[in-house]
Amino acid sequence: MTTLSTYQNLIEKVGLAKLDNANKDTYNIVKEGSANFSDANLWNEMLADADIKEVYELHVKALQNLSKEEPKAEMRVERKVDKKIKQPKVKRSAKPKRSPRKAKAKAEKKMETKKSTSKKRKKTKNATARKAFQAKAKPEMKFPVTVKKLSKELQLIKRLAGMDGKRKSTNALSLFHRELKKILNTHPDRKPVLNDMYNRITGAVNKATKAGVKEIDVTLEKSFKSKLLSNLHNPKPKMKVEFLAGLDEKKKPKEIEREIEREEIGEQGKVKTNSSPSLSSGNLFQNINNIDHSVKESFKLKGDLGNFLGDLEKYKLAMSIEGDQGAGKTQLAFQLADGFVDIGYSVGMFQLEIGAASNIIVKNREKYIKPSNRNRVAIAGEAPNGIDTIREYAKKFGVIIIDSWTKLEVDSIEFDKLRKDFPDTIWIVLFQRTSANKIRGGTKPLYDAGINIEVVKADETFINNYAVATKNRYGQTGLRYNISKQKITA
Repeated sequence: MTTLSTYQNLIEKVGLAKLDNANKDTYNIVKEGSANFSDANLWNEMLADADIKEVYELHVKALQNLSKEEPKAEMRVERKVDKKIKQPKVKRSAKPKRSPRKAKAKAEKKMETKKSTSKKRKKTKNATARKAFQAKAKPEMKFPVTVKKLSKELQLIKRLAGMDGKRKSTNALSLFHRELKKILNTHPDRKPVLNDMYNRITGAVNKATKAGVKEIDVTLEKSFKSKLLSNLHNPKPKMKVEFLAGLDEKKKPKEIEREIEREEIGEQGKVKTNSSPSLSSGNLFQNINNIDHSVKESFKLKGDLGNFLGDLEKYKLAMSIEGDQGAGKTQLAFQLADGFVDIGYSVGMFQLEIGAASNIIVKNREKYIKPSNRNRVAIAGEAPNGIDTIREYAKKFGVIIIDSWTKLEVDSIEFDKLRKDFPDTIWIVLFQRTSANKIRGGTKPLYDAGINIEVVKADETFINNYAVATKNRYGQTGLRYNISKQKITA
């Protein structure tokens, strides 16, 4: 493998201006992956990846051809041409049959003909040599297209899918983890697959680092791997490319499903039968055996708050929080914001009750949101256009918290519309109670939400106030979570 300094010298010798688009793209990937050619360790970790290594080797081969073979090809052609331009000797006969004038004219004409023929041969050979050099200098690519056809997101997804069943160094996974984090710094909610990858790798890297483990055996769940492959073969419009390197662009999602099914049947030793109903792609129903290929991955918040809520699913996830004034709904909302940031989400809070500039916000921030998490939480003290403002920012955050729904002055049916119109956004909405102990705007949101949390005001000290899930599709109901201690107490 070429060393970092040797590679830089090779680039300097050839010159970036001579590189075609494919080699320029590979150069940019190498430059970024080695921190602008400053970190040899990053360089080695990057080239340990099979995909990068293969493209890199072809790239280096092309550079070597450009630096060595072009001058040789030109010199070889010139030497051959020089040999054939030699002027032929004119034989003089002792007794010329023609007059000297005619003989001289004929000799000149013959010389011009030979020069013309020599020029044509030289031109033809130069063109042939040029074509031969270009064909030789251009590296033979195994893939149908170059790396630049893959977006950065798809490159990372492809790399993780390729790690399954392989042993990777902890440093290599840490580098991959940092690449994911760099992309997720902007709008992580718009990259749900990368966000899921980041959350899974975070736990593995942290455990390995604490234990001092240098290598990790990567094993991906079948459903998770199938989701990665599905995203590669059928990318969304924002990640769409002409076709993907190393993949058959003509494959359709149904063919991918059949491949996965065959793979699982082969592993489990089962025999496929035709007893299941035949369902077309446009049918309302699907075979129950295929459900596990399309379900959303579950996740869990850390600590007692995670145990209180259970194993959550992001798809159409909505939580309603109800309770008396002063019970601790806002404090619980801040704890939830910190919990979701802990696992990689960005949070947008609409503090419509007390505003964004209140001292209460500052106190809750200092008490419940860790300093390292605060740059992922944004707060607004108003919604100028009501529910339309909420909709405007729905896709800009992974989690939206509204405190409280009453201030929007809209029908409670809008709560379910938000959940359905933005299924990949997690909604946490606080509802105030009236003096008659009823939910303002009606109880419909409590039925639409996947989790309904009631915050109980035990006394005036706030120390004993607790939250209890009266409804939870994802976990256990009846657990008491003490808001002040942030612990499950019963």
